Order: sequence, then structure tokens, then C-alpha cells
Amino acid sequence: MKVKNPKDFLAGLMFIVFGLFFVIGARNYQLGSAARMGPAYFPTLLGTLIGVLPGIGPVATIAMLTLGIPSNLVMALIIGALILGFVLGPMMEENLRRALLLSRGDPTVLFTRPISAGFLIAAIILLGIVLAPTVRKKREEVFEED
Repeated sequence: MKVKNPKDFLAGLMFIVFGLFFVIGARNYQLGSAARMGPAYFPTLLGTLIGVLPGIGPVATIAMLTLGIPSNLVMALIIGALILGFVLGPMMEENLRRALLLSRGDPTVLFTRPISAGFLIAAIILLGIVLAPTVRKKREEVFEED
């Protein structure tokens, strides 16, 4: 694959490297929460945004070319996923930590309880539904006779 504009490509890589630099540099400090921010909160948030936003364009392009999805739908899905991740991420992490504390660090509680097992099974089924057309299309291309 040929890069059409090397300057833009290098600028995107530079943003990703700077984002990783901020996130790695802030690991040694206390993160805190949105209500009581620690010294690592802003650098981690900024580094994540700087590192993730340049990657949205290539992901959208690959999705549009391989799956035939319109570009505005792909961008809306990616931005929606980012917003959900930032809003629900801390709450999910807190509840995961609470569940592991109650089970004394045993991660099998996440697979043996009926509700959590149901959610995991549903996630696996949805992942299979999303990936099945792509896999089927690629298999047809590979096994196509000349």
C-alpha cells in the first residue's frame, strides 16, 4: 500500500508517539477520578486523545473499503464508541474491581455467574455476527478458481 501524503502520515505517527509518551510518563503518578483528579489524570487523558484520534481515519478507511459501509456511519460508530468508553469506562472499572474484591481475586466469578456468563456469551455471538461476513468474503476470494 502506498502512502499518498508522507507528511500527513508522519504527522499522524508523531501524534501517536507523543500520546504514548504522555500515557507512559504519567503511569508513576496517581490517576484519581473525574471528581478528584490526580496528577496523572490530565496527561493520561490528553495522551489517550492525542494517540487515538489520528488512528480513527485509517480504521474508518479500512472499514469502508472492506465492508462497504458509508463513511459517515463508520465515523459516527467510532465516535460513539469513544464517548461510551470515556463515560462508562471508569464505572465499569470500579465495578470490576468491586467484584474481584468480593470474590477475593478469583476471576472465575466473572464466568460462573449466570448473568455475567450470559453477557459474555452474547458478546461472543455479536462478535461472530459482525466478523462472519468479512471472513466469508475473504474465504470466497481465497478459494476462488481462476
